[in-house]
Amino acid sequence: MVANRVLLGRSDRVTAVGRFVKDALVNYEGIVDHRIEVVHNGIDPDRFSNPAADARKAIREELGLTSRQPVVLQVARFHPVKDHATSIRAMAAVLDEVLDTVLLLAGDGETRTEAQRLVVRLGLSGRVRFLGVRPNVPHLMAASDVFILSSLSEGLCVTLLEAMAAELPVVATDVGGNGEIVVHDATGWLAGRGAHGPMAVHLVRLLKDYELRRRFGAEGRRRLLTHFTQRQMHDRYARIYEQTLSAA
Repeated sequence: MVANRVLLGRSDRVTAVGRFVKDALVNYEGIVDHRIEVVHNGIDPDRFSNPAADARKAIREELGLTSRQPVVLQVARFHPVKDHATSIRAMAAVLDEVLDTVLLLAGDGETRTEAQRLVVRLGLSGRVRFLGVRPNVPHLMAASDVFILSSLSEGLCVTLLEAMAAELPVVATDVGGNGEIVVHDATGWLAGRGAHGPMAVHLVRLLKDYELRRRFGAEGRRRLLTHFTQRQMHDRYARIYEQTLSAA
């Protein structure tokens, strides 16, 4: 904290990818609030819009899913902070209400084996699919109905932005910057850290209501286009560089 105060020059600028990160810089790095500008992460929404007409059908056929089968997707590395166990436990509860639902887990990492053991222990083999690292995440999103994120901590999660660009409603934990992205009861629902029960309730409601999924998904994409595009992010950083050089 002392080093940050000493090294931060009069014309230097500090950026944070979200308000949660800005608060962390103030509280743990000793940087004064007014020196920090929030520049949200942004993505290219065109990668996740208007997928090929047969993308949903093709990826479902590849995975052995029917055209009407409810599909929940999580894209995240297998790491303790991503807490896949909460998504898997939520899935166990979902199956009591929506019997043929499938949870797709895209990613790889150190806790994958542990997650696979939990799936077997809960009797979910066949209902939870481990896809590994996939190059076609936009197609996976096009083939899915709801996106889930069960992290214990986040900054500003890019995969949530991608899900919103793909017009997927979101069920996520209310941690880090997730609440800056997801508008509760408008683009999706937020639940407490590790709260697999409430997450399951939200998933069931969305999976049973096509119009609700459509409305949340459309509102999520509108929010993405308004606040979280790559173009907006680039423009903000360019202005900061220009202002810094001018001041210097």
